[in-house]
Amino acid sequence: MRGRRALLSITLRRAALISLLATRVRGVESWTIPSTFAAAPMLASRWVLENPHHSAAAISSVRGILGDSIAQRLEGSNSFDARRTATYVSWSNLVAELYTRPWNCFVVERCFPAFVGEVLSLRNLLASVAIDNFLLSPLVYYPLFYLYKDAASGCFDFRKTLAQYRRELWPQLRLLWKVWIPANLVSFALVPPHLRVAYNGLVGTLWVLALSRNTNLLATMGDACVCAIDDTECSVRRENRPWLVSVMANNWVFLLSFLVLQTATGAMVSIGILWLSLLLWAGFS
Repeated sequence: MRGRRALLSITLRRAALISLLATRVRGVESWTIPSTFAAAPMLASRWVLENPHHSAAAISSVRGILGDSIAQRLEGSNSFDARRTATYVSWSNLVAELYTRPWNCFVVERCFPAFVGEVLSLRNLLASVAIDNFLLSPLVYYPLFYLYKDAASGCFDFRKTLAQYRRELWPQLRLLWKVWIPANLVSFALVPPHLRVAYNGLVGTLWVLALSRNTNLLATMGDACVCAIDDTECSVRRENRPWLVSVMANNWVFLLSFLVLQTATGAMVSIGILWLSLLLWAGFS
């Protein structure tokens, strides 16, 4: 009995300590948290606030791996396509740093704030959602996505890739609007700016699952991507070259993405390890 009381006392002390730490989160309004479980969201928010690039890389990588792995499973694939998953992981990281962070966290917050003073501005909210879904997504996000996935698969033909995107434009946009119009309404109106990348990453797991399945389905229904040289189906070339040279040649898009992300995030060691591992993973697949 005494042992249980002592254990209970220690647990309560730890909960009180976590609550005290949670009330000191920088940049977030403080309030008293009564339990360890209630403190968890505040501690997570603090970690995201203090480690924006690390948190974005972690969430984006999980979203790419989990979303595409589930998509491949639901498609009934007999073997796991590691290169396809690596493409979605790298793409998710690039989108988080070069699209979601500057647009959602800075431009929207400064130019289209959902709240002006204490009043909700429907005009700003609807304008930011409309620009994201009806301007940036069809003109920037999707064209770059199609070019990136084809380059990663060994099929980089600018004209044919954009022609494929034009054929598949409306099915892809309808899918995007179903997911991101409600998600953006919640993000821009309710989610603090420093948590929007993390929020988009969580929603993005569902999005990568839907995007991966839809893109693969549309590709099987339409014309296959073919190389301009011999009209054979595009694939990563495996010539008899030294291993390192072959990996770099077959994965130039991953290398370029690695350099871009390093520049955007300040050349962090953890991000570098992640992307080099991704490069090797794709090279062996």
